[in-house]
Amino acid sequence: MDLRHLHHFDTLAETGSLHRAAHRLGLRQPALSQSIRALEADVGTRLVERSPTGSRLTRAGTAFLHEVRAILTALDRATHIARLAANVPAPLRLSVTADIPARRLTALVQKFQEINPEDRVIVVTVRRWPPCEEQTKRAE
Repeated sequence: MDLRHLHHFDTLAETGSLHRAAHRLGLRQPALSQSIRALEADVGTRLVERSPTGSRLTRAGTAFLHEVRAILTALDRATHIARLAANVPAPLRLSVTADIPARRLTALVQKFQEINPEDRVIVVTVRRWPPCEEQTKRAE
């Protein structure tokens, strides 16, 4: 089982649409569909019902999603702990809504990186404000 497939599945569950999930992940729809089918083959059951109006998780998919999110959260925590142990600075995570002016955000991020060239910046677009923890954790 490939970790990318878990991330793809999580994003599909969040968006409810292959098209929107593929766009968010920077993939083409056929590549995302193939990733989900590979995950379903690994798990041994159908996780997603596809229809012209969107995608819906099956009962198995809903149960699986809960565990996938726990895995992704644990992986994020493990990565953070390893970086702390190695004295690697944690990335700056910015959660923004889609209506923030792009020029202003770009200018802020560029200024931060001029001052802190070694630090990474992760920008996550969230659907609502304040963002829920799951939305900000899935930034990487």
